[in-house]
Amino acid sequence: MQESTIYRLVTHDDSRTLEKLIAATADSGAIGFTDDYQADLLAVHRGLAEEFHAAVAEQDGEVIGMVFGEVRWVEYAGQLVPGVYISHLRVHPDHRRQGIARGLSDWGLEYITDLLRSDTVLYGAIMAGNVSLKLAERFGFQATGPVQGGIVPMRKDPPVSNPDLDVRLAMVQMTTRVGDVAGNIARIETYLGEAAARSVDIVCFPELSVSGYNAGDTSQSQPEAIPGPSTEALQALAKRSGVTFLAGLLERGPNGVVYNTQLVLWPDGSFDTYRKTHVPTTEIGTWSQGTEPAVFSHPKVRFGVEICYDSHFLEVSTALAERGAELLILPHASGGPETAEEKRERWLRYMPARAYDNTVFSAVCNQVGDNGAGRCFVGVTFVCDPLGRVIAEASRGDQEEMVVADLKASNLQEARRVPEAFYRHFRRPELYERWSRQQDR
Repeated sequence: MQESTIYRLVTHDDSRTLEKLIAATADSGAIGFTDDYQADLLAVHRGLAEEFHAAVAEQDGEVIGMVFGEVRWVEYAGQLVPGVYISHLRVHPDHRRQGIARGLSDWGLEYITDLLRSDTVLYGAIMAGNVSLKLAERFGFQATGPVQGGIVPMRKDPPVSNPDLDVRLAMVQMTTRVGDVAGNIARIETYLGEAAARSVDIVCFPELSVSGYNAGDTSQSQPEAIPGPSTEALQALAKRSGVTFLAGLLERGPNGVVYNTQLVLWPDGSFDTYRKTHVPTTEIGTWSQGTEPAVFSHPKVRFGVEICYDSHFLEVSTALAERGAELLILPHASGGPETAEEKRERWLRYMPARAYDNTVFSAVCNQVGDNGAGRCFVGVTFVCDPLGRVIAEASRGDQEEMVVADLKASNLQEARRVPEAFYRHFRRPELYERWSRQQDR
């Protein structure tokens, strides 16, 4: 009777499994590794080296096979990008013809697929015994160049956006009246006309720019189904203007739950949604938390959305960037008691950091003026480049304004050119997860 096989990831800090691997490779020919690889394993085990990733197969506590995965910087399309090299698939002779090799390849590639971004290259060796081109293609990787020396450069999920195209972005600082849906949509239409005349690609309106911000008061603003009357009106505006735009709406979901939702309206009349995932004390009871991050693909840029309070949590920005976002859009409805100067000074302490830490553009807009329901907003709207520098901002905090910024693809590429300054690609999520588990004990 065949033993059940367990597949799992091994990293440099898994000392127990490293000991098993060293013992398994010490038997010449058992798994088929050369002395060099056993020396590498010993170096990792002794703490002389750290970079080590492998998928192993175990039966009854014994290592019977493994495949290496090496992360390194490689040149692709004229720039350095993170690369993963999968190689040296080996199975103990006594366990061949049991599907172990296929299981290791499947498991290893499936794990790596979860980690890879669209700007990551998979280097798969197609020589005998290593990851096959056919297997890699089954996991969604596509060859991007000819075979050279047994190596084929491959890429997963080529980005929809064009990294060579610049983007003109508009962030609207706008007054929104609670419950005046028709009036708010009329204001949105006016700004879309101006944006179209200025060749803007994407426009963002503030949080709840359609419904009005009504935290703690459910008497004046009525949530709507999506799609519904407001969604249909916004879809018509998108088609007429030919501009992609984001607008905020109180949504009543199919199960009756209310969400603070940002709609993304596309020029073809289609739409997508993002529900605010972090709800502070003052908003609890007015709407519920969403659960899913969202990254959207415009022909010129991939962007993620964070609604107001979401932007306080750096994990959100990193998660969006890891999913391919090149731009973080942050619509707000943030009121007093701060003055515009105080709010700007506070926001500059962390919003540029969201851009800098993840090497992406970030942009924030806020409501401004009296919302007709007891709240007054002080504006503050600005756009940051991938180094966290403010490149455009509103001139005043007491009036409406559309802030337009040209996001240069060359700025993004230059910010990511030096590997050591592209910090996100040196993250160690497996460590952070382990540290969190240790803290919970």
